[in-house]
Amino acid sequence: MLPRRDWSKLRFVNDSGRLHPIHLHGMFFKVLSRDGRRADEPFFRDTVLVHARETVDVGVVPLDEGRWMLHCHILEHAEAGMMSLLDVRSM
Repeated sequence: MLPRRDWSKLRFVNDSGRLHPIHLHGMFFKVLSRDGRRADEPFFRDTVLVHARETVDVGVVPLDEGRWMLHCHILEHAEAGMMSLLDVRSM
């Protein structure tokens, strides 16, 4: 669950040797760090490419309540289970 209109940090950990473009529906985020090193990526996005054996931290301020899908944009990966739902609510 994420608080509506409040800052949250999400961490994506890729333990595999494959690339995973992780897509978040309904909100935009900013990449904060890659493998613990500050990211110099000043723009907002809805998808981030997580490289093999990489950890990516992103910051997000969800504006709209609801249930939002988070998934790998490689459909075979999403179908195999790389998807989840985030619940955004006013706290």
